[in-house]
Amino acid sequence: QNQIVLVGTIANGATTSGEFTPIVNTAEKLNNLDIIGIETPAALTGTAFTFLASSDQSNFKSLKNSAGTAVSLTVAASGYYVLDPSNWRGISSIKVVSSGAEGAERVIRMIARAFN
Repeated sequence: QNQIVLVGTIANGATTSGEFTPIVNTAEKLNNLDIIGIETPAALTGTAFTFLASSDQSNFKSLKNSAGTAVSLTVAASGYYVLDPSNWRGISSIKVVSSGAEGAERVIRMIARAFN
């Protein structure tokens, strides 16, 4: 299956990214995709990510799994992390929240694929 790369940017001094968007023009909508991985940049201040999700692209809430626990990920610079696709179904838009204010602009990449 073809992979789709989505990007989100955390501004210098901020903790929360903008909404993730496809790196290339695609007709795929985020709610038709399984998020399967996340890639961190060569430099990163925070050591963990949590996520904000929206079903309507305007009201963002903490992303939680089926057990009611916030989806979180311990991260480091230059990493690729495999994600459980079931945590991301039905999401229209997503943002990443870093555990620390980033020391420079950081571009985070999420890898997705269309689900059947």
